[in-house]
Amino acid sequence: MGRTPVVIDRGRRNITFIVRGLAPGIDNYKRSAAQRGVQIAQGYFDKGGPDNDPWPKLHGWTLENKTTSKIMVETSGLRNSIRVVQVGKGIGFGSYHPIAPIHEFGPVTITITDKMRAYLHHHGFHLKPDTKKMVIPRRWFLTPAAKELEDDLPDLFKNSVEETTRVRGF
Repeated sequence: MGRTPVVIDRGRRNITFIVRGLAPGIDNYKRSAAQRGVQIAQGYFDKGGPDNDPWPKLHGWTLENKTTSKIMVETSGLRNSIRVVQVGKGIGFGSYHPIAPIHEFGPVTITITDKMRAYLHHHGFHLKPDTKKMVIPRRWFLTPAAKELEDDLPDLFKNSVEETTRVRGF
């Protein structure tokens, strides 16, 4: 096939996977594919990442201070930010949550400033004096969902064609 049917659009403040190719003009196929992508990505939040690439464990301090032991779930804001989106003439799925790119494209290394050290200390996270950096590991959810979605595309396309021809009376 030359081109990948699910592509990434790395915007400055968003991440979107666009369902393209294969079926130009069959919008219900694209919408079904995008909705399936959302379901796959949101499912990773329930099981701690993709089956073949589980997310790194939480730091002990994080576990003690969260209301849940689930990784990347505190308020469900990130999970619920994954949506079907219109992108130009295409339809895709993605997230506009500000933390999404950090997790999707990590690891991210943060330099510890005196102000950050004081903030963390105030909240009970005491860093060693020689700690200069913190690393937020990659906990991707959109990229593996797009890869998993590609396996589902032939069945989604077949179902869409069958539905379109049934509705139109062919």
